[in-house]
Amino acid sequence: MVNARVLHAAVVAQGNKSHAEATVANLGVNIPNLVNVGAEFLRADAEAKCTQGNATISGSVELASVNGQQILVVNGFSITIPENTPNFIVPLPAPVSALGITIIVNEQPTSNGSGNGSGQIDVTAVHVYTPLGDVAIGQVHADISCGQLLGCPGPNAFVTSGGYISDATGAKLHFAAAGRNNSAWGHVIYGPSDLHVKNPSALVFASLADLEASVPSGFSALQGAKSTLESIGTFQGAALLTWTTAKSGTPSAGEAVLIDMGEPGNQPKGHDFFEIASGGGSSVVSVAGGFLQGGNVQMHGKC
Repeated sequence: MVNARVLHAAVVAQGNKSHAEATVANLGVNIPNLVNVGAEFLRADAEAKCTQGNATISGSVELASVNGQQILVVNGFSITIPENTPNFIVPLPAPVSALGITIIVNEQPTSNGSGNGSGQIDVTAVHVYTPLGDVAIGQVHADISCGQLLGCPGPNAFVTSGGYISDATGAKLHFAAAGRNNSAWGHVIYGPSDLHVKNPSALVFASLADLEASVPSGFSALQGAKSTLESIGTFQGAALLTWTTAKSGTPSAGEAVLIDMGEPGNQPKGHDFFEIASGGGSSVVSVAGGFLQGGNVQMHGKC
């Protein structure tokens, strides 16, 4: 009934905010004799944040774009989904709508909200309602209760991410990754080679200069992107994830660089960056890398 290739979910609650995200690549939902829903990529984000004792909430959903338009495929029909439109009811073709089916993209119940000291939000990327029941894909929740901030975590203590870059032919290379500074925690998933790494080691960087001084020259895509990254001036943090063995796929020993350049994270407006390499240390060799064409890299841990 449901199939997907790359699945990623992460929740980070630290300092003055809580953040939840979910990413799915190559989604297929098939309810026989009713509806078949497909998307090459989708991502849901929810965030609750305290600022000077007041809570604010936000949520967003992203689908893979074709010629600059977000697309959802329903029973073979490609339907354009507008960006940044909560609770968008998908206009279904007559053969599908006559079956009593409703599909909502970027579902955010209007009852969620924020008060002076607390807030919560639920976001569902794609919610399919049918006479037989409903299927929710990419469902995330974030909430927070604000109080006096007594301490502050280290800068950029966590990284979470999910999305895709493109190779020279334009093919989408899906990935998902998470890591925690100076710890063996998180995961790395890279769709093209079925790579699955559990608990990579991570180092995070508070400046682009520190990152460039520490990352080996074998990350060739990063070397080519340096001038662009330096000129933008929106650097939010970066992480280097390292592993010596993988649960499946290749590279069985490798490293990955993730850079958060603020919001939005993906092209054409954003410049978040991902690169994966085989080997380790000074001997790494780039596998693929570039600015995100979809998705986001999110650093966590700031006050």
